[in-house]
This record gives sequence, C-alpha cells and structure tokens, in this order.
Amino acid sequence: MGRHSFHRGSLALDFVGTVGRRDSAPEERLPTVSSLEDWLCEAHLLERSSRLTRKQLDIAIDTREAAAAVLGAVADGRPLPVQQVRRLNAAAAALPPPQLNAKTGRRAAGKSEFTAAIARVASDAIAVASDYRERLVRCNLEECRGLLLSAAAGERRRWCTMDRCGNLAKVRAYRRRRQAENNF
Repeated sequence: MGRHSFHRGSLALDFVGTVGRRDSAPEERLPTVSSLEDWLCEAHLLERSSRLTRKQLDIAIDTREAAAAVLGAVADGRPLPVQQVRRLNAAAAALPPPQLNAKTGRRAAGKSEFTAAIARVASDAIAVASDYRERLVRCNLEECRGLLLSAAAGERRRWCTMDRCGNLAKVRAYRRRRQAENNF
C-alpha cells in the first residue's frame, strides 16, 4: 500500500487531491520531486527507476492546478477558466499513441515517460470535464470539499470515503444530536 490515496473515481481527480483541504487549510502532498515520483509510480504512470527534475515537478503542479481550476468550475457550475483549459489541452496534446514493447509486454517508452504520464492526467481531466461532468461532485465535509466522481449521474457521492470524511461527518452529526437531546 502506498502513501497516496486513489479513491476519487478518476486519475485526474486523484491528482488534484494531492492538495488536501484545498479550500480551507491547503496541505501540499507533493512538496518534492521524490513525492511526485512516488505518486506517479503508485498511479502506475511511471517506472520506479525514473528520475524526475524540479522543472518536471513544476510542470506537474501547473497541470494539477489547471485541472483543479477547470474541474472545480465544472463542479460549481461556473464558466471554465480559459487559460487553465489551454494548459490542460496543451498537456494532453503531448500524449503519444500507445506502443507495446514486444519483449516486456509493457507500454514502450516513446516520448518521455513523465510527459506521457502528465498527458494522461490532463486527458483524464478533459474527459471528466466534458464526458462525466454530471457525475462530478464535491465532498460534503466542509473542510474537505474535495472533487469526486460518482459511479452514476443519479448516484451522488457524499464523501471522499466513508472511513475518512464520511465517518467524521457522521460522528459530528451524532454529537450534535446528542447535544441537542441533552439541551432539552
């Protein structure tokens, strides 16, 4: 089991989720090149032996923030931010067509592995914003408000996960009910 969580229903949303509590007290979960390498490896986008640079971290963060702005606008019903849409489109355009390595049976390295990984994240963000927009919701826990993808349009998710935000919300609701009962 890795250090990072992959429970939001989409690769792009999981990448956006590398900033926790974005709207209240932001927590950067990719502060170093090493942490980005870990996330990309855990997401099965990069081989463990890859060595990234600080510039690549900056590119990844820029792509993540563009995805966060675009997907947040979709979830909140706001107009799409044009500059961030351009950034996502540019990042996604770098996705090489898939190639299979006959010897290893794995994806063959075409363009840099990093460029392909970030392009896949950007492509997924575009798919969520365009094809799955009716399933995009925010976590109901006020201090989280993370972006999530529901399994179906009519089946709205309420929390990131039950063992995190859902549990905290239910404990708080229970305590409020108990306090209200004790006030009578």
